[in-house]
Amino acid sequence: MTSFNQPTSELTAVLLLSFGGPRSLDEIESFLTSIIGGRKPSPEQLAKVTERYKFILRSTTENGLIGGRSPLTEITLQQAKLLEGKLNLLEKKYRGMNRSGSYRVYVGFRHSQPTIEESVKEIVKNKITQVIVLNLAPYYSKVTTGVYLTELNRAIKTIQPTVKMLIAENFGNHSLYISALIEKIEEGLKQFSSQERENLHIIFSVHSIPQKLIDQGDPYLEQVKASIESILKISAYPRWKLAFQSAGSDKEKWLEPEVKEVIDELTKKGVKNILLVPLSFISDNIETLYDIDIVYKKYAEEKGLKFVRTDCLNTSPKFIEALSNIILE
Repeated sequence: MTSFNQPTSELTAVLLLSFGGPRSLDEIESFLTSIIGGRKPSPEQLAKVTERYKFILRSTTENGLIGGRSPLTEITLQQAKLLEGKLNLLEKKYRGMNRSGSYRVYVGFRHSQPTIEESVKEIVKNKITQVIVLNLAPYYSKVTTGVYLTELNRAIKTIQPTVKMLIAENFGNHSLYISALIEKIEEGLKQFSSQERENLHIIFSVHSIPQKLIDQGDPYLEQVKASIESILKISAYPRWKLAFQSAGSDKEKWLEPEVKEVIDELTKKGVKNILLVPLSFISDNIETLYDIDIVYKKYAEEKGLKFVRTDCLNTSPKFIEALSNIILE
């Protein structure tokens, strides 16, 4: 990617791409409108999603975590701030203490502000001509990374086509990322007694995508499995399953099995304890705080299981270190 012993421009932008989320209840309608291609959501859609976000905003505010703002957007902005500090600290370490900050980290959301286009405009306004782009989805799919990069390319061509853009690879199998995941898994396992761990299964849960994409050669599933293999090479967890969540509501076939199906299967086998690892979700969002923490947890507990979710990486120092290394490699 870049190297400390290679000449670079005086200031390099790092642009983190992410899905985004409403920063308040008032932004939910515009957020959904963006997701469904510019059409306004139906009253039923709006009510359903609003109720979920009401719970999340109420929960996070009560716990003093993020002051009522949407978890994903706020956490991503925190990640950007920490990453910028880490990059510039390393810059001073390797190129001299008299160096001023050489990296400026921006965030571009696909469905909320600041948008990808807005961040590109800000980069150009600050007269930065070199941009390192990192999509915060750990695994590549044409419906995530592919779509984001298409939108980014369109923005750059429109705003300033001379900007030099370097694309960082998806990081789902990076050694430091794997180390950060294992740290969270070990923290989660500590919530079970030694006796409970003898009857425990790990569920690695990732966002589902349409099966036809895999059939067409999309590398998403292959990268997910490679990530799990890397985890197991370091920490040989004996009992685990891969499951999928958040499939679309259309009639199209999506990747399976769904998390509830795996819970059913494990229950029939006499499993009493489950540790769910939200493998594809690096930051807390509606799919971790509501779908997992409320829906799946209740489903498992009604079957008599103890159910624990590992923390997302969020602003974990190991994760920030991983991102800085990915940028600088």
